[in-house]
Amino acid sequence: MLKSHPCPDWNVVLIGDKYPGMDMISFGPTIKGAHSPDERLQLDTVSKFWELTLEVLRNGPEN
Repeated sequence: MLKSHPCPDWNVVLIGDKYPGMDMISFGPTIKGAHSPDERLQLDTVSKFWELTLEVLRNGPEN
């Protein structure tokens, strides 16, 4: 499920510029035309994203 490609997420790009070599991921539901008047969310990808988020939180390190 993981893909390696040039990241379109500007938050990751900006942080990556400040911390070269840092391992980062960006994940979320599929969005088309982000930050434009044509921005759309692919609804059938939201539940996959939500379940993955919950799984990461359940299995993350204890505080």
